[in-house]
Amino acid sequence: MRSLKWTYIAPFNGIPPIYRKDIANSQRNGSFGDLVDEILANPPEVADKKELDLWAPASMSGQDKLLASLEAVHLLVYDLDEGQSLNHVEAFRDLEFAAHTSLSHSTAHPKWRLILPLRRPIERDNWPMAWKAGAELWRQRTGSEIDKACKNANRFYFRSGAHRKRRIADG
Repeated sequence: MRSLKWTYIAPFNGIPPIYRKDIANSQRNGSFGDLVDEILANPPEVADKKELDLWAPASMSGQDKLLASLEAVHLLVYDLDEGQSLNHVEAFRDLEFAAHTSLSHSTAHPKWRLILPLRRPIERDNWPMAWKAGAELWRQRTGSEIDKACKNANRFYFRSGAHRKRRIADG
């Protein structure tokens, strides 16, 4: 099993990652299971996603979120905010993956992420080509298009969380 690298910033406290100066000290190494435990296990109850920690599927060497700090991308993340069915996960059952809904998910308009570990890290300069291949994989397996807004290699994502207001309303 290959060791992966990712970046994890906690706590977020409303400070966008581009202004954070602790990114180089936030690097993690471990298995895919270690990453899944860190971003999916025990989701905190929050009122707003800005209360959640951030993570990036990449290793970074600098002190900020700028693309120049990025070394390599270790995981492919499909950020699915256009109402794509959670049933699409079935098309990836032959691969190792993790999936979770986002804080703004609803049954009427699903919002979720599918996370796939890459066989090898993709260097920053090769990421645009790799992302296109990932988008094509999604299209071939699901018959739908992927959101192009989240294709940048230095993208940060909110970890999994539970919406405090929604949980109270649901009983």
